[in-house]
Amino acid sequence: MPRNITLNADEEAIETARALMKAEGTSLNEQFKLWLDAYIAEHRRKQQVEDALACLEAMRGTVQLDRMPTREERNARR
Repeated sequence: MPRNITLNADEEAIETARALMKAEGTSLNEQFKLWLDAYIAEHRRKQQVEDALACLEAMRGTVQLDRMPTREERNARR
């Protein structure tokens, strides 16, 4: 369920943004929703990358070969 929030910004900036958005057929409210969704998505992407890197770091050193695997070893069914 949507909630109302109050934001503070310079009055001139608000009026300029409203005029620009009106010309584009959108609103401050719609642009804020888009920004909020993008902000959350970016945070989630960063978290996924950090999680993947942590997983790779945890796996580091678990596989060690002192030679290149043979063709048969590379193609072996597991």
